[in-house]
Amino acid sequence: MPQENDSATSTDRTDSHRRASFTFFSNYLLGSHDPIRPYVLLRGLLLLLAFDCWIELVPHAGRYGAGGFNVAHFEWLDAVAPLPTPALYIGVQCLCGLIALGMACTRPHRALMALLAGLYTYGWTMSMLDSYQHHYLLSLVLLCGIFFPMTPAEQVLAARSSVSNAAAARQTEAHETRASFAVLGLTFSIVYVFAAIHKLEPQWWQGDALMRLGRSSEAVMALEQWWLSAGFDRTQLWRLLGKATVFGQLLIASGYAAAPLLHRTESLNRTGGAGRIWLKLMFGFKLMFGAAAILFHAGTELLDLNIGWFSYYMMLCAASYFFPASMLSWIASTCTVPARFIAHKIAERSQPHKPDDSFEITIFAILVAIVSAALGASIDLPGAFTAGLLVAGTLIGVVMLTLFTRKLARRAAMAWIAGSALSMAFMWIALTQTTVRFDFYRFVGGDHRRRGEPHAALAAYIKANRYAPEEDNRVRQEQEMRALVRGTHPPR
Repeated sequence: MPQENDSATSTDRTDSHRRASFTFFSNYLLGSHDPIRPYVLLRGLLLLLAFDCWIELVPHAGRYGAGGFNVAHFEWLDAVAPLPTPALYIGVQCLCGLIALGMACTRPHRALMALLAGLYTYGWTMSMLDSYQHHYLLSLVLLCGIFFPMTPAEQVLAARSSVSNAAAARQTEAHETRASFAVLGLTFSIVYVFAAIHKLEPQWWQGDALMRLGRSSEAVMALEQWWLSAGFDRTQLWRLLGKATVFGQLLIASGYAAAPLLHRTESLNRTGGAGRIWLKLMFGFKLMFGAAAILFHAGTELLDLNIGWFSYYMMLCAASYFFPASMLSWIASTCTVPARFIAHKIAERSQPHKPDDSFEITIFAILVAIVSAALGASIDLPGAFTAGLLVAGTLIGVVMLTLFTRKLARRAAMAWIAGSALSMAFMWIALTQTTVRFDFYRFVGGDHRRRGEPHAALAAYIKANRYAPEEDNRVRQEQEMRALVRGTHPPR
């Protein structure tokens, strides 16, 4: 009998430990967080992604498929996917931006988020020419974003107006939407840990690598001169910065790992279940983690590294996870005033007592479709016109769903049409009012020039000079290609 009692006691202890472990992980992954955090992160991510695709990625499209050669990131992709071309790459990036900005201006949808994640991932996996490591991470962020709450701004802001509304919003939030935010934080934590481990190599730890990178930055050189003028040694500065980089990344990693517990404290605060001293302590931790992430990535930008918009993405993530929820709420409330005003007007027009507005919806959609196709053609980049036609075709499909099948509410249809119009307009601005077209055609011209193809290089340089800014052009290269085409000596 004593042995049976001991066995039963041991089993009870094991079950108790299992229940405690399950409770911890349940609270960690499925614990409550303020709905404003995933809202700001998702909308900010979509907004950044759209302009990143258009401004940062499109100019490099001319290299894709050059010479009929390509190596994808995965061997199986070479076997099943077509050879990348500038038109294909630009078309994919334009569509990614249009989908992202359309959802940012209206309301995200899980199916569209999945489509965006697939298109964006295909955009960088189609060729090893895209060597930005953070594009892997952005694909994971978009994958987690599929399971984020798709709540519109007015509901998120209303949920924070009182404790009862906030509690109701958290209760109705599905478990997968809670877990996705925590899982994404863990993903960020893992990324920072591995980045810190990589920098334990002597060149980073002693500051040599950082010193070489900082030579191209005027701000970093000014910091070095100030350090030397204070009577300190140059080597000490770079060793200090090298070690601070490692410890800073480990600090940020610990912040993202602890984020679900910090967010749970916010929920207790709104329901009155946490002490004042504990709340102040947790607020201090969030402030420390957020400041570390913002300063780290701001310093990275000062180094003038060729890493695209990665720092801005990570500063957005840091703000979403660590900034006070009240500050995020104020930012969201201020930035969404125009969108909420338009949504309110659309809702008024969609009331049951209002007259049938099918004719208005049809005319609006047709006009936006025509303008989208025209804007795509006027951009004068391969693949942009195709993207405009796809937008036009989508709008026609929206009208048919609304008018003939009644599967799409008129309010949603008007929102889709308005979002498509705004997205197309902003894409046109991003591609025509910046140096995107100039950069694309000068890169294409330079590639043909290096491969001994003067006719193609001349055509590209002519277009590059058409869109060249006043302080920069490729007139000399154009004259050189003209001379080669005519068979004369190029001017020097």
